Amino acid sequence: MEDADKKLTFKEFANTSIWVIKTYWNISPFLTLGSFISSSIMEFRGLVYTYIAARIIDGLLIVQVQEATFRDAMVLPLIFMVLYSLLFSAASYVNNYCLQHLWMVTRPSMILKLYKKMESLGVAVLEKPSVNNQIERVVDNLFQMNRQFEIMTSLVGTIVGILGSIIIVANFYPLLVPLLLLVSLPVVLLDQRFLREFYVFDRKITEDRRRSYNSIYNLVSAVNLQELSITQSSKFLINKFKSFINNWVSTQRTMRIRWYVLGYLASLPDIFARILGFVVVFLRFFKGAISIGQVTFYMQAINTFSANINRVTMRANNLFESSQRIREIQNMFELSPMFNDGNVALPKLKIGPEVVINNLSFVYPNSKKLVLKNININIKSGEKIAIVGHNGAGKTTLVKLLAKFYMATEGKILINGHSIKDIKQNSLYKNMGVLFQEFNVYGELTARENIIIGDIKKSGKQKNVILAAKKADAHDFIKDYDKKYDQILSEKYKGGIRPSSGQWQKLAIARFFYRNAPFIIFDEPTAAIDAVSEKKIFDKIYKFLTNKTVIIISHRFSTVRNADRILVLDKGRIIEQGSHGELMKIGGKYAKAFRLQAEGYAGQKLNS
Repeated sequence: MEDADKKLTFKEFANTSIWVIKTYWNISPFLTLGSFISSSIMEFRGLVYTYIAARIIDGLLIVQVQEATFRDAMVLPLIFMVLYSLLFSAASYVNNYCLQHLWMVTRPSMILKLYKKMESLGVAVLEKPSVNNQIERVVDNLFQMNRQFEIMTSLVGTIVGILGSIIIVANFYPLLVPLLLLVSLPVVLLDQRFLREFYVFDRKITEDRRRSYNSIYNLVSAVNLQELSITQSSKFLINKFKSFINNWVSTQRTMRIRWYVLGYLASLPDIFARILGFVVVFLRFFKGAISIGQVTFYMQAINTFSANINRVTMRANNLFESSQRIREIQNMFELSPMFNDGNVALPKLKIGPEVVINNLSFVYPNSKKLVLKNININIKSGEKIAIVGHNGAGKTTLVKLLAKFYMATEGKILINGHSIKDIKQNSLYKNMGVLFQEFNVYGELTARENIIIGDIKKSGKQKNVILAAKKADAHDFIKDYDKKYDQILSEKYKGGIRPSSGQWQKLAIARFFYRNAPFIIFDEPTAAIDAVSEKKIFDKIYKFLTNKTVIIISHRFSTVRNADRILVLDKGRIIEQGSHGELMKIGGKYAKAFRLQAEGYAGQKLNS
């Protein structure tokens, strides 16, 4: 995937070209066909105009020497000129409309298709650096879709046009055809070389470009700008961006200067070949074999033929180079998830499932470090367990495995007796609610929408939304908003406001109360919430989440003391488990950490 030096084969080029045409055809067969036909018609514009102009010149000369009347000599050429203007003007407008409208509908269509594809790939694939680099190039190259299609339509038209030019040129000087084809080769090879260089260079700087642009994007984030303003470090990020841009511009400028200087030298044989063709035309005229109008026509035919050769080769090269970029998009849509979905469909559960974890070990891809080591946990249906441990103990990794974002390296997870590997992902998720440490915020949505997005299949009745908000201790601050539950939650939109971090977390918790799934996982759900609100929320979690299997991940021991069972995770292993009372009696790591946190909290209360 990251092999920038691998050249595109002709088979891959053809496959990608067909893929692009199919994509546009599926969007609009009418517009796609119209683009090819109108583009082909337009390629004859120069030759047809020159032919009519030649007829007009000869007609004027005939009238001038009084060998015919103006009507006899000029009416037909003028009719041709009118028809020419009407036809090619219409073809131009049709071509522009087809291409512009196709681009207008294709870009959002492809963006939507891309994001759907990324969703289907899953977290494990999207966390890979190589895939993130590929996504960066795909988004950056989406505009190439339209360029690729436009090159294709114009190339087909140019090929049609060049066949007409060959017939005309070969008619009066056959040797000029192979000569013009031969002298175009240096330009073809040179263009191929430099287009390839630009493509390789662009791939190699993908990650540097991604880092530099992400750095500068911090300056347009109101949240990030707070710290940057205080530390006065925006200049540091600006300089990182400028350093990348300066290097990028400098390298591109050097490459283009070399390309264009060598390109000018490579084009000289073509200039001399055309001049030779003009000389042959002049000699025919002096011999009386052709008229002055035909001189104009044949000169233009030579120029058109030469220009068409250059256009065909340039467009073919551009098409080939563009295909390498489009291949990135095609490859993205051909990526597969890290593991196949299962074939066992869980029914919609009315009570929480039994969860059994047997000899579970896990190593992240491209790593050798065991994050989880021989984990064994039996969770009864409806049991509420808590998993505590220091940061980096493996708690969030366990959540990712339970949510089927990754598969265990060794061992297995059973949900109601079915291996999680065999369970269909959608059927698992319809029974699961997970609140992650890094929960989602939807500033473009209202408070109500931020809650009902927890389960969009529900009716969204206001009483259910309010009930979920009350359970999450969110109702009181929502009702103080100007627009209550219809309040947009970002100051970047008209009439919007910005909730505090704690309010956002309560909205996220309300979303999971609203979801009301039978299997619920909270991963550090109250990190940004004050102690009083935290106690209220956990009292409700333990009280209202009856008949649900609940896993609470936390490093705050005070929030988990009412769990049915507490597991202590340390360096990827379970070192203690039991109820709060049992663990306090053991006097192990849990008891020491609990007393330490309790003393710290008591000290905070005294100092306050």
